[in-house]
Amino acid sequence: MKSRRILPFVLLSSALLLGACGTTNGTPPDEKPTDSVLGTGPSTLSVDLVRSNRGVAVEGSTAYLYKAGDRKTVVGKATTNAQGYAEFAKIPEGSYDLVFVKTGWAGSAFNGAVAKGTINTHLKIAQFESADPKATTDVPQLKLETPTGLTAEGEVEDWKALAAGAAFDNVVNVRAYTVKNSDTPRVMRYYLFSLVTIDENGTWADARAGLTELDPGYVKPGEGTDGQDSDLVTLNATGLKGDVYLQVVGLDFNYNRVAYLVPISINRTAATGPVTAPGKVSAVSYTLSERIDYIYSVPKPDAPTSGTNLWVTTSWDAPADLTGYTGFRVLRADSEAGPYKQVAFAGSAQCAAPAKEATTRRCTVSDNTATLQTSHDYFYKVAAVGSNDMTSDVARTYTLPEFRPKLVFPAKDSHDVSLTPTYTMKLNAFSTGATGAHLELRVADTFTGENYAYVGKRLIVRQGFDAAQKPEYQILSNLAGNNLYYVFRDSWATDSDPETVNDTVTYDASSDVLGVPHQFEAELLGGAVTPLQTNRRYSWYINKGFAYRLADPSQPASATNPTVAYSVYSDPDVGNYIVPGGIRQQYTEISDFTTQK
Repeated sequence: MKSRRILPFVLLSSALLLGACGTTNGTPPDEKPTDSVLGTGPSTLSVDLVRSNRGVAVEGSTAYLYKAGDRKTVVGKATTNAQGYAEFAKIPEGSYDLVFVKTGWAGSAFNGAVAKGTINTHLKIAQFESADPKATTDVPQLKLETPTGLTAEGEVEDWKALAAGAAFDNVVNVRAYTVKNSDTPRVMRYYLFSLVTIDENGTWADARAGLTELDPGYVKPGEGTDGQDSDLVTLNATGLKGDVYLQVVGLDFNYNRVAYLVPISINRTAATGPVTAPGKVSAVSYTLSERIDYIYSVPKPDAPTSGTNLWVTTSWDAPADLTGYTGFRVLRADSEAGPYKQVAFAGSAQCAAPAKEATTRRCTVSDNTATLQTSHDYFYKVAAVGSNDMTSDVARTYTLPEFRPKLVFPAKDSHDVSLTPTYTMKLNAFSTGATGAHLELRVADTFTGENYAYVGKRLIVRQGFDAAQKPEYQILSNLAGNNLYYVFRDSWATDSDPETVNDTVTYDASSDVLGVPHQFEAELLGGAVTPLQTNRRYSWYINKGFAYRLADPSQPASATNPTVAYSVYSDPDVGNYIVPGGIRQQYTEISDFTTQK
C-alpha cells in the first residue's frame, strides 16, 4: 500500500482526468480551426503570465483559449503584453482551457478556468524557459483520483476518478499521476496541491502547504501508479466550507507545466459556535530582489508561494480554543473605507499552538494574490467565521518597490585604487518611500573569496529626528554587536561641537550618495586600520541589505509605530536572517578593482 502524505493546508483544485494536450504533440494550435467566442457573452477571463507563479512577467507568449476538454477548435487567441497580461473579454459563461506557447519556452496549460457572470476572473499562471529547447514542450497529462473509502487505519480501500463537484468532509483526499502522452518517458519535478476560492469580484485566493516532490533518483521515469505518482495526499481544509476549487499543478523536468482547477465542495461536520473579533492584527509587506524558487520543498506552512517577490504577511490573535470556529477570512482594500475583498483564508493549521495556560494564540497567513502592486497602501481586516462573523480593526501596510543600491566607487574593473579607499554607493532607498536601510558591506580577495573584511558591519542609514524632533538624516553603526551609536547626523554639521563632526561615514541627500571610509570603525574605536595590499585584486559588495518603512514615517519608531514593510536586497545566511520573517536572498552586485602598485 502506498504511503500517505498529509499536507496541513493545501488548495482545492482537481483535474478531472487528463491534462491538456501539449503544444507539439498533434496539431499545433496555429494550425487548428478557429471559432472565436470573443464578444459573444458577458464574462471575462484575464491572465497574469509570469515565471514561477508570481515573478517576472512573460511577454510575447501566445495564449490559446479552448472550451474545456475540447482541443479541436481554438475559440480565442491573445498575446501577453509587457506586464504578462492577456485578456479574453465578453465570452460565454462556462469552463475553459488555456494553452501558452512561446519559442524557446516550455509548455504551459491551465485547465478548468471558470468564466462566470459579468465578472473578470483574474488568474495567475506560470510559464518557464525550457531546460532543454530540443526536448518536448508537451505539458504533462495527469489523472486525478480520490479514495472510494479509507480503512480504520487510514489505508485506501480503492480509487475512483475525481469528478467535478465532488463533496468532501473536512479534508480533501486526492492523488495525481502521469498518463502517457509522449514517446519520451515523463520525469516530473513535483506536484503542487492547493485550495482556491474565487469571490464575486473574480479575485483568486489560495493557500499552500507544500509540494509532493518526486526524486528522479528514487522514482522511475514513466507513467501510471508505478511511476510518477503523488500517492495519497490529504489536504486540511480548515477555514473553508461550501463551494471551492482544488488546484493540482504538475511540473516536469523540462519545466513544462500543467494546472487543473476543479470545483469541489467542503462539508464541515463539526458544529459551529459564536466567535470573537481577531485582535492585534498586523500586516507586513515583503519585496525581494530575486524570486523565490522552491524546487522540492516549502520550508514552513506560512511560507510565501514559489516565484513570489512580493507578499504581505498578516497575523492576529485568536482564542487558544478554536472550538466552533470554521476559520478566518483575510480581507484587503485600497483605502480604509473599503470596499474589502477576500485575499486569503486560514484555519487552526495557520495558528500556533497555544502556550501553557495562554488564552490566545497567534495566527499567520500570507496574501500572495496576483493583484498586489508595489508602492501602494493596503488596508487589511480579518474576519472570524463561525455561527456568526466578527471582523477585526484595520491594519495598514505599504508595499516598497525593489531595493537596488548601486555601487559607485571603487567602480567595477577600476585600477590604481587607494589602499584605504572610501567606498561610495548610491543608496536608492528614500526615493522608494523607505524610512531607512540596513547594510553590511564587505571587501574580499577576488580570486579566493577569503579573508574578507567589513567595510561596514551593521550600518543603519535612516530618516530620523534631531533633539528638537526635526527630521534629519542619520547613520548608526554597531561593529561589536552591542549598542548602536551615531556616526553621522545632519544636526552635527551646525552644532559647533568638535566631538560631533561628520568626518567618518557620510550621506549626501542631494546626490543620494553614501560614503564609507575603509575600516572607519577601527579608527573610530581607537584601533589600527589595516590597509589593502598593493597591486591586488579585490571585490567589494553588499553582503546583507534591506530597506524598511515605518507605519508612519513622519514619527519615530515605537511599539505603536512599527516597521510595516521590508524590501530585501540580500540576506544570504540561513538561520541568521537580518530581516524578521524574511527569506534567504543571495543576490548582490559585486565590483572588482585593483589596488595601486
